[in-house]
Formats: sequence, structure tokens, C-alpha cells
Amino acid sequence: MKRIFDGMTSFSTERPKTTIAIILVFFFSLAPNAMFINFDNSEDAFFPDNETVRLLNEVEDEYQASIDFIRFIDDIDSGDLYEESTWQQLAMLEAILLENQDLQEYQYPLFGIQPNSGMASAAIQWHNLQDPLTADSWISDLQLAIDAVASSDNDSLASNLANLTEAGNNLPSPELVSASDLRNWQPEDPNLWLERIDNGANLTSDLSVLSAALTNLIQGPNSSEIAMATGPISGKIGMLMGMQSIDYRSMMISNLPAEDSTNPWDSDGPVLTTFVVVTEPGEHGVEVIGDVQEKVSEWADELASQAKSETGDSEITVFSFSQLATGQNANLG
Repeated sequence: MKRIFDGMTSFSTERPKTTIAIILVFFFSLAPNAMFINFDNSEDAFFPDNETVRLLNEVEDEYQASIDFIRFIDDIDSGDLYEESTWQQLAMLEAILLENQDLQEYQYPLFGIQPNSGMASAAIQWHNLQDPLTADSWISDLQLAIDAVASSDNDSLASNLANLTEAGNNLPSPELVSASDLRNWQPEDPNLWLERIDNGANLTSDLSVLSAALTNLIQGPNSSEIAMATGPISGKIGMLMGMQSIDYRSMMISNLPAEDSTNPWDSDGPVLTTFVVVTEPGEHGVEVIGDVQEKVSEWADELASQAKSETGDSEITVFSFSQLATGQNANLG
């Protein structure tokens, strides 16, 4: 190879005009093929090829909606998810997102019927709707009320049915987790309830027993009167039965790195807490997407400042695709 390059060097110095002519002929021969070279300078080409970007593109293609993910990124150490303080901070971050009026105005319900996804809200929903320990008190009260109606005579039936109705009112109802719920949540000892989640604990068997007991009440005397009290309760129990199939554990783990899915509670993060907003220019009263991205980037900066102030954790960052598009990603860490 050295002899070849030495020969080319000698040729170019001895015959410069011929060398220049050869170079020009070479470039002119390539020129006709330049039209077949495709340069992708679109906004989509700027983003990385990962699961979140593919989801964003899928939503845009399927629903013709432009959206952005505003995410708190909370770095943790392995073992932190066994600490109550970690869950309190995650709940606070999610509450900050839900309380923000700008985000609320342009929310996009990507996650079922809600625009937010976080470990704290998923844990609260599991506690409210599936945790046997949390449900123990209202299940016991309802069973006692059912037993009292079953053993009633004509004199005590009315009062026992009133007690049954009151006990039925204490059954939890499926509802969105609010910012207030998040801020008031007391996670207690995560070591205990994370173990119950891992074991697949839920209320299926208890609800089946209660449902059968309510059905038995309307098989005997005074069935019409009793059915008026048991009907609404049976409806609530049926709804709760359906909620037992929801995999809140997977919802929680989805906010952790995929590589930690086998041992999620030992994860060293980062933990994501997400809120989805619409970025369609028309929805924001502007003509170009760039104006919306500037606005979303400002929201992200404000959220980062608020989170650091409220939690005292200076390492919390905020990510949005708008920040990438506007080049304002200096605080992404």
C-alpha cells in the first residue's frame, strides 16, 4: 500500500494538471447519482429510536394527536424502594404534575382514562382495591351486617338492613387518584406490602364469599325488602371483582428500567413519573409546533424547580421531547 500511495504522490506532483483533470472527471461522474441521496432532516429523525418515541409516533399515527411526555426522573439507590420516604417523594412528584394547571388544561389520557403514570398512584390504587389488609375492616363489617340480616326477625329486620346499607357504603369505589390522595398517602412499611404485591394478594376469594352470602339473603322470607338493600352492594362487589384482574404490579414496574423487571424493588433507578400533554398547535391557539414546544419546555423548567424546592432533592430532573426539539436540554443530567 505504501508503494501505491508513494506512486500517487509522485504522479500528482509531477503532473498536477492531469491530476486535477482526473479529480474533476471523478466528481462529475458522481454528480448524476446525487439525486438519489436522501437526507432526513425532519423532527422525527432528531429523536432516538426507543420504546417511548415509538409509542409517541404510534399515537400520532393512530389518533392523529401530537403529544409529549413530561417526566420527572428520580435517581435512587438500590434498596430505596423499601423505604417509606422514597414512596412519599414519588407521590409528591406525581402530585406536583396533577396540580399543575397548565398540564391539566392540555392533558391527554394516554393511560386508560388518565394522563399520568407513576409508581405511587399505582400503589395507592392497589392498596384501595386489592390489598387484603387494607380491606380487612370493611370486609369484616360487611360480613357481620350480612349475618345480622340473616338472623333477623320481623322486629329487627329494618334496623339490620339499615346497618347493612351503611356497611355497603364503606366499600371502595374505583376512582382516579387525586393530588390530595398522593400528598396524604402514608406508605408505612413498603417491605410488608411489596411482599403482598409480589405474592399476588387480592380480594377475589373474600368478594366471592360476600357475594354468595348476599345472594343467600334473598332466598328466604322478606326477599323483596332485603333485595332493595343488597342489590346496590352486590353491584359494588361485582365491580370490585372485575378490578382484581388489574395488574398494578406491572403498572408500577413499568416506571423502572426494563433491566430491573426481575428484581424491581432492588432497582437503582431512575424512576419515571409521567404526565402526557397535547402539543397540537391548534389546541394551544398557535400556528406552529415550535411555539408549543417552547411553552412545554418552560413548563418543564418550572416543574423541575418546584420539585427540587419541595423535595429538597437537587438531583431530580425533568424530561420532555419538546426540550430536545428546542435544544433546551442542559438540565437533563
